[in-house]
Amino acid sequence: MKTSIIIPTHNRPDGLKRIVESVKRCTKEPYEILVCPNIVGYSTMVSNANRGFKESTGDLMVMFCDDHEIMTEGWNERLMDEMPIDGVWLPNTFDGVIMAYEPIVTRKWTDAVGYFLWPKLRHYYAESWLDDIAKRLDRRFNCGWLHLHHHHPERDPSVPWDETYNQDRKRYADDARLFQSGDGEEERKKAVDRLRKIMT
Repeated sequence: MKTSIIIPTHNRPDGLKRIVESVKRCTKEPYEILVCPNIVGYSTMVSNANRGFKESTGDLMVMFCDDHEIMTEGWNERLMDEMPIDGVWLPNTFDGVIMAYEPIVTRKWTDAVGYFLWPKLRHYYAESWLDDIAKRLDRRFNCGWLHLHHHHPERDPSVPWDETYNQDRKRYADDARLFQSGDGEEERKKAVDRLRKIMT
């Protein structure tokens, strides 16, 4: 089985180099890296990730950002052995705190739903979207052994607070309203119904 690693990025060449190097160091073949740059701003992170999904050919889908670094060698090989084909795995990210970031799903999941991340979202709640659906289906799994390091200024003072982080704060509020809206709830119900049909 093949792993597709989607990396949306914007104006962070050093961060992009770091995550790509960590992918090559820690990921077992076969895998593919799909770098999805945003030439107009980071506000289209979700659309970039979905573009990468459409171009991907893997059986396992994961999105890493340009301020992350994989610390666990052979992570995808272990997931292939342990992961049910209709679930969502959550890495042990933020240096020990398990949160709904960088969710890992299978091709069967994305094909059933019709997208990787809900296209109406812009950034923050994209991962929470998958997390919420997985919880409703009782298909949310924590892989505490998979460690990612988050190079974020709130956790590492040596990391500069760039314009992308400033823009992210506004997008968080915008996505929160959309996530909690009637449209958001209705779309999640549709996704749950589609996934129930393929659950084994």
